[in-house]
Amino acid sequence: MQLGEEIQYPCKRGRAAIQLRARIHELTTSLSVTPHTVPLSQREVDLLHGLRVLAHSEIQAFIESVASTILEVTEDNATRGRLTHAGHQLMVHDMADRYFRATAFSRYPTYDTKLIIANFQSDPIPLAEAIKRHKKVVKENNGVKETNVRRLLLPLGYRESFFVPGLLNDLNNFGAARGDVAHGPGSTVGLQHKPSGSTEITRIKKLEHGLEMLERFAPRLLTPL
Repeated sequence: MQLGEEIQYPCKRGRAAIQLRARIHELTTSLSVTPHTVPLSQREVDLLHGLRVLAHSEIQAFIESVASTILEVTEDNATRGRLTHAGHQLMVHDMADRYFRATAFSRYPTYDTKLIIANFQSDPIPLAEAIKRHKKVVKENNGVKETNVRRLLLPLGYRESFFVPGLLNDLNNFGAARGDVAHGPGSTVGLQHKPSGSTEITRIKKLEHGLEMLERFAPRLLTPL
């Protein structure tokens, strides 16, 4: 697979997406939140906001786990002398990133597949270092907004077509809503826009398909060159 080559078809449903749905269902059940929940007291407002914050943590962990799995499988393949497409993309991104810092040019350097494979076979250290640096990016991630998702996944070879239309915008809105609770002026019944079970559950469900597709495209990037 060439650098940037179009990938049209995802793999079958991923296991992590199913587990994410189950975990979100456990959260709504344990917090007694349903689509009909309308807060009449501060306690009910707090439960709804708790669902928002906890669901945000679950979704963030899911996205990070997709990136981490790609890195782990790529690292394992490298020990067997195989370079995955994600590893190819990561090395090019890593070289380009250092190239920009060194030259201040805005030109993207090109590296063909044969050259990358030859370099990898003669010296696997650059890939190991690129993986190490990206693991640090994953570890230091703190959010689910578009900037977070792009920073985690694009260096691994994710294409724009992998993102379901509206997903990144919905993640931005979800991240902002979580920030309103975690860093806002407070969660009180008197707020003008009070949460409701319907609003919170709908916000989360809108993300499910797009998140699932992120996982379903990951195996395509783990194809050895």
